[in-house]
Amino acid sequence: VTGVQTCAPSDLNANPKNYMPFKKMGGNSKWLRIIKDFNVTPLPSSLNASIGLDRTYGETLLRNNSSYQALIDTTFNKIFTMYRSWGLKWDLTKSIKMNFDAMNQSRVDEPNGRIDNKEKQKIVQDNAWGLGRNTNYQHNGDITYQVPLNKIPLLDWTSLNAKYGFTYSWLTAPLQLDTVTNMAVINPALGNTIQNSSTWQFNANLTMTSLYNKVPFFKKLMSSQNAPPPTKQAVKPKVQPNDTSKTKKPEEIKKKGIPGVVKFIGKMVLCVKNIGATYTETNGTALPGFLPTTEVIGNNFSKDANGNMMVAPGWGFVFGSQKDIRQQAAGSGWLTQDTAFIGQYSRTYNQNITGRATIEPFDNFRIELALSKQYTNNYSEQYHALNGNIYDPFGTIENGSYSITYITWGTAFSKDRKDYSSSVFETFASNRYNTSTRLAQINQYSDLSLDSAGFYDGYGGTQQDVLTAAFISAYSGKSADKIKLDPYKLFPLPNWRVTYDISKIPQLKKVFSSVTLSHAYRSIFSINSYTTNLQYDDPNGKGYTYVRDLSNNFLPSREAGQVSINESFSPLIGVDINFKKNGLFTRFELRKDRNLSLTYTGIQLTEVRTNEVTIGAGYRIPKFKLPFKVGGKRKQLNNDLNLTADFSIRKNNTVIRRMIENTNIPTAGINVFSIKLAADYIINEKFNVRAFYDRIVNTPVVSTSFPNSNTNFGIAIRFTLAQ
Repeated sequence: VTGVQTCAPSDLNANPKNYMPFKKMGGNSKWLRIIKDFNVTPLPSSLNASIGLDRTYGETLLRNNSSYQALIDTTFNKIFTMYRSWGLKWDLTKSIKMNFDAMNQSRVDEPNGRIDNKEKQKIVQDNAWGLGRNTNYQHNGDITYQVPLNKIPLLDWTSLNAKYGFTYSWLTAPLQLDTVTNMAVINPALGNTIQNSSTWQFNANLTMTSLYNKVPFFKKLMSSQNAPPPTKQAVKPKVQPNDTSKTKKPEEIKKKGIPGVVKFIGKMVLCVKNIGATYTETNGTALPGFLPTTEVIGNNFSKDANGNMMVAPGWGFVFGSQKDIRQQAAGSGWLTQDTAFIGQYSRTYNQNITGRATIEPFDNFRIELALSKQYTNNYSEQYHALNGNIYDPFGTIENGSYSITYITWGTAFSKDRKDYSSSVFETFASNRYNTSTRLAQINQYSDLSLDSAGFYDGYGGTQQDVLTAAFISAYSGKSADKIKLDPYKLFPLPNWRVTYDISKIPQLKKVFSSVTLSHAYRSIFSINSYTTNLQYDDPNGKGYTYVRDLSNNFLPSREAGQVSINESFSPLIGVDINFKKNGLFTRFELRKDRNLSLTYTGIQLTEVRTNEVTIGAGYRIPKFKLPFKVGGKRKQLNNDLNLTADFSIRKNNTVIRRMIENTNIPTAGINVFSIKLAADYIINEKFNVRAFYDRIVNTPVVSTSFPNSNTNFGIAIRFTLAQ
């Protein structure tokens, strides 16, 4: 066995000159800044390229140790691969930047058997000088643009960044043996696989304080938020020539400040400090059965029957375009027409939207708002290309997921009755009649008749669209007559986090270094997974079908296994206190969680509630004196001893509610009490000693489990060897 590996890299880094042709334009107007700052860099800042090869050759001959006569041929292991890559970085302007990287992997094909004659050696040499047969090509790149809004006086309080990224890959098909040349060639019945993706991303930010400062009065109001109160200034009086008195006192002039009421109202009006948003969209396409190979930047160049140049799959596709090329590929003969081939064409779509805002209505009081939306859709279909270059698809399937931030505060504090029944769940059941009515009235295929339970034709009490709208309206506390019937059209609502530092109050400032109150709320509505119904048909394109299921309900366009609402107060109330003098700090937190999962099979709602109270305290003993003697003396080190204690009580309860059976069954639940005590002492940077005591007591709510407790205590010594 012999092997050779080699690589020849080359890098070129430069600092090209940036030109500003309008820099010396006359005039100092700030409106000309966007023109005067125009610039261009004609040369790239970085170029890199490399080529490498990996050559392995081995022969294996097995010895016949048996008494039977058998002919054992020599087996050969031959690997001859080549790698080529190159990259480019180019700052076209100071605000437009481009990156591109490409990699190609090829294989140098060799004749079968031992390379023991000049003819075989020449075949290997010719294939190597031709850089081999391409087996895998990939490239990726991006271009970013910082929109120069800050150079426009009226918009210098805004910022906008845009980015476009793309990827492309070409993967060769498996080989087959050519009986004429006795060499392995690409199997034309399978074809190659091409795949691309594109990503658009936009980031916008509005700095509202910069906008307010453009108005002189607002600027003065904003600057006076943390300014000291108005002071009196002594002014030297004018002395009259005949005045012999020296007893006059200087006059005092009181500086006029902004009245307190005006300041308070102004701060409330100008409370929004910052607004930001991010939009990201990613698309991808994969097409198997592609016959052309790669030549230049993933493209193949050839001529059709009329002598016209064809570029396959096209410049748009290799740079991330999502234009549909299926019919073009089939019509140009780019796809395999083998009757046994069945390929899967697929498209992916991902959308992510986030928004944020910071609000400060008065000093030390901050509200942070955040909203988000995530949507994914995966489309796939089987296909084969028929004679006559016809693309024939079948077996179309779509699936994906969906989630948004929402507000379900209206029912967060509802309590179950003693028999575990819930008034909110009863509202959910009754809301079905409202949503059934609304859906039937907009679907022309419903005859608007009522069934025995009082639901309209095609929209019974178990129909998915009826249940989804009723579920959202009930647990969000909104009217079933106004809630959107299509959950995919819901607008995300903001969640929030509130913090308020009240330690600046004079009565508290003397005792506490900080007293922070906090509250946070988050609620997510999500459809974990959906799949399109193959039997669904919407001939009018209005979003409704005439096709019914076995229960005589109209089929939904997207079938989902379940929908859920995850709500949390982390915390509902939080208090963190740090004392000034004695090194004591305490904290208190009250948390609430609620998880609701509606399963359409059996119409079952699983509700999990968690309530937790945590009380913590800590104390720092500076320059702690060791409680034992070292060398006959009790030494006092300059390090601190940190003592902490945390106590928590958590109650968890799970109830399964079945709508058809009208039952509410507690299936799980546990009460957890925990205590955690610890003492940490850092002797030096590498040596740390910690004593701890942890105890957790679990008391189940249901009889299917038994109580248990766990206790851990001990001393941990950590010594760090690394510097």
